[in-house]
Amino acid sequence: MTSKYLRAVVLLIIFSSVNILFPRNANGDTSYFPTVLTTGVDLLAGNDPEEYRPDEFNSGLLALRRGEIIFFGSVPVTFILSGLGWQLSQAAAGSSYPFSDSQHTANILLSAAGFSLTVAVVDFILGFGDTPEKSYR
Repeated sequence: MTSKYLRAVVLLIIFSSVNILFPRNANGDTSYFPTVLTTGVDLLAGNDPEEYRPDEFNSGLLALRRGEIIFFGSVPVTFILSGLGWQLSQAAAGSSYPFSDSQHTANILLSAAGFSLTVAVVDFILGFGDTPEKSYR
């Protein structure tokens, strides 16, 4: 516990001494260390994020991003459905179910990933003729 406080005090002393020794940076502006020590947010307050331009990403990257979003978005649904399917197949097999618990878990995960990939590929095929500005934004 003491080392945490000691580390914080040492860092505070270092930042304060740098601010005292070098009050101005190379451009002649005042140092930014007091801002960092007080709030830490004031440095970013004046910089609004720049919007993406329509021509910044090509259509292949937009299609890949859309596929990624659809893949990971469909994982919860396909995970539940594949788990339900494997449980129903286990119930139908009775006592002669051939998979162990670890193999059963791997079957659920792999089938969920396969179904999610299938959903993403089908979406890509169905939206193949659309322009990226129309379908990916």
